[in-house]
Amino acid sequence: MFRSDPGNTTVIAIQTKKYQQKRVICRENGVMLYGPMPGIPTNDIPYHVVLLQPVSKSTDSAYSLFRCNELNQTKAIFEAVKETVPYFVSVTKKYDIKLIQEICDLMRKNPMWSLAHLIVKMNKMTLLEDPAVQCHINDQDFEGGMTPIMLAITNKNLPMVKALVSLDCSLNILCAGSSVLHYAASNDKNILKYLLTINDGKIWLNSRNNIGLTPLHCACQSEEDECLQILLDAGAVLSAPGNMVKENLTSPLHVCKSSAVLESLILNGCDVNDINEFGETPLHLMVRNSNYDCTIALLSNGANPSADDINGNTPLHDAVKVGDIRIVKALIVFGAEINFMDKKGYTPRHYIDIRKENSAKLLHILHAVGAKRCQPDLHGCEDFCSSSGTNNGAMTPTDGAHPAKNPLEHMLTVAGMERAAIEKRKITGGRLLCLDGGGVRGLILIQMLSEFEILAGRSIIDCFDWVAGTSAGGILALALSTGRSLSECRRLFFKFKNEAFKGDRPYTSDSIEKLFKEYFTEDTLFSSIKHPKLLITSVKTDRYPLCLHIFRNYTSPVDILNFGGESSSHIPKKHIWELARCTSAAPTYFNSYKSFLDGGLIANNPTLDALTDMLEYSLALRAIGQSDTTDFATIVLSCGTGLVPYTKIENSLFDTNWSSSGILGKALIVASRIKHLGNLIVELIAGSDGRLVDRARSWCSTAGVPYYRFNPPISANVPLDETSNDIIVDILWETKAYMYKNSVLSREVVDCLLRDSN
Repeated sequence: MFRSDPGNTTVIAIQTKKYQQKRVICRENGVMLYGPMPGIPTNDIPYHVVLLQPVSKSTDSAYSLFRCNELNQTKAIFEAVKETVPYFVSVTKKYDIKLIQEICDLMRKNPMWSLAHLIVKMNKMTLLEDPAVQCHINDQDFEGGMTPIMLAITNKNLPMVKALVSLDCSLNILCAGSSVLHYAASNDKNILKYLLTINDGKIWLNSRNNIGLTPLHCACQSEEDECLQILLDAGAVLSAPGNMVKENLTSPLHVCKSSAVLESLILNGCDVNDINEFGETPLHLMVRNSNYDCTIALLSNGANPSADDINGNTPLHDAVKVGDIRIVKALIVFGAEINFMDKKGYTPRHYIDIRKENSAKLLHILHAVGAKRCQPDLHGCEDFCSSSGTNNGAMTPTDGAHPAKNPLEHMLTVAGMERAAIEKRKITGGRLLCLDGGGVRGLILIQMLSEFEILAGRSIIDCFDWVAGTSAGGILALALSTGRSLSECRRLFFKFKNEAFKGDRPYTSDSIEKLFKEYFTEDTLFSSIKHPKLLITSVKTDRYPLCLHIFRNYTSPVDILNFGGESSSHIPKKHIWELARCTSAAPTYFNSYKSFLDGGLIANNPTLDALTDMLEYSLALRAIGQSDTTDFATIVLSCGTGLVPYTKIENSLFDTNWSSSGILGKALIVASRIKHLGNLIVELIAGSDGRLVDRARSWCSTAGVPYYRFNPPISANVPLDETSNDIIVDILWETKAYMYKNSVLSREVVDCLLRDSN
């Protein structure tokens, strides 16, 4: 607090004769403030604070506590130490230079502390019994207003807090409106628990301080999630009345710094879209503070990415102004309106700071998903946003290449559509959606379906009559079919990756089973889903060889014909959560459920299996004379979970011409190749593209069924159990850019799906 040479603050022993040529400005309790004699020039520092020893000790010995060129500053030090230093000398009955130095250092930094403050800070609990100290236990620091017990709380000193309470210190003194509970909520769970057992402490549970914060807010600011739960259990409310101020009713979410605390608040019912006096949601503030983890937590819990404040600014406007690329991408993939205009008429694109190093990349990120240029009548525009500009940013190079597109794809699709058009076939009744497996990459499916849903203007599940899903695609199919929105599904997948992928593989099944039971409601049967017809794939492991097993919410073709073979009539009696567990029981990731494993082992892309089942179902109905109810595929939309780039392997996995010599060298090569071979086998088994897609497209073309395959190239081979928000947001932005690039084809798909709809 004070400006001085560090050497001038060191306590030193000195002879009193040094001050014979100085005048006494102040004197109290043996502490002297010396200054220069009028009219006598001096070459040393003019002002000194000195502690004299009593005459009985020595008349020629003293301690210089502080030296300075400024009188006012020296007076302040004198006032700060004139009581405290002599007191400690008297109670210890000795001149301990280290103790005196400690006191002087503390009082120099905190000149408004009372003797009780100093004793609390130095943890001299036995001195609290002294009446000379007790008369100060409710003193407030005149600079900040803090009382000794508030200081003890800040120091996390529970024994000191209890000692002060036992001396009847007041718990009703406020410091800038903050109570002892505000301090405890910011610092220590044990002190908070203790204070809440005292009536005088609990009365401040929902009070707001001078800036509108309750103890609950303070716990959020300090990332004290345990304090948060203690307060909630004690009855703290999420929207406490503004008894201190009316204009600032900020919610606890606005001041959060930790995603864990934020999740806890949301779980307890805090509104993620609550607004403050400026119309800002918590998302606005997290974005502005570049708090990426809290931004993701809010978005994945339903925060509106396009909420605008009183000036029309959305979180995306703020993210662009800050220049935070990660948050810009996150907002985009969670559905922020790219071209939302603030009250000045400017979109987020206008606020790119071209002077920043990452501006070209940021511009590309916006442009690649459809960020428009400013209107011609707006002023202050530059080349990157002007209606006549040409600068669209720069794409970041990515490693790896993706499979070349089959030149026959479009020809086969057109052929199927032409045949369907000639036959004037009805579309509704046989619209099939197929969803691949892919673990956490199931978020890619959600991202693509969100784009289709926007174009359709209705729930995506209402656009299909049949839905087939494997693993992540199966979970998504079940969720959509039980009335969940795509945003709710996104929330499920983010929760899944946060809670399921903990520890080492194979992960415990308890967490995902608990999650599925809560999400799908434990006792809800699969048979309760009446629309659409669902095919959820799994693999039966109680026999050899393994075989594909299809869970259906409709009667299987075998049962329709009473064939007498293996029946699936028991399937509708299963609970929905069990099906989610069966289809996602990926080997080495999770244990099997009963006798079922992840359907991706055989049908990671379930299109051909769904088409086969639809045909068998149609033939079976025809065989029993129900041809008027026959359903068959009329359009197929197949969605993948990302085309991963090719990666080069230096040595062939099957090359036996080893140049390495020695047993150890060969063993290392074998171990390395076994690992690569294992990955190769997994890719071959769970492959969902390549010739499999070619066969489905050819099959549909022959049958006159329009077939569409959407599978975005992604820049990295993201594992099924990826938990990094950065990586996940990157591939979702790539998906968004892919869908924008293919917007014409997407529109064609939606027009076809809705052709016969009412």
